[in-house]
Amino acid sequence: MDNKELTKISRALADSVRQRNKQLTTISRALADPASVRLNEQLTKISRALADPARLRIYEAIAGLGEVICGELVTMTGLAPGTVSHHLKVLAEAHLIVSRRDGQFISQLLIPETMKGYTEVLARFSRRRRKQPT
Repeated sequence: MDNKELTKISRALADSVRQRNKQLTTISRALADPASVRLNEQLTKISRALADPARLRIYEAIAGLGEVICGELVTMTGLAPGTVSHHLKVLAEAHLIVSRRDGQFISQLLIPETMKGYTEVLARFSRRRRKQPT
């Protein structure tokens, strides 16, 4: 390899590094944006809530039936009432469900907008195209 070829490769590499640094700066600024931080925190809450197999089963049961009383969830899942209550609390904190009291019964209902927003954001992530270095 002669000096001209080495210089050409060196310049191309330097350009690639500058471009990559520019991309990382843009991403860092976007991630530091307060709205982005809140979105990331909400995405994390939802992801963690649905990552637990028992919570996912509970969420699926509520989604399938539309409205479920806590006692029914205990029977369906075979979990202790306190455990079901804890899982419902986590799902509610992630804004995936809401509780509604009807006399002595407390029903659980989905908040479909939360899951819709969550899946839309994840779909946006998957649609981002990564530029290949030239």
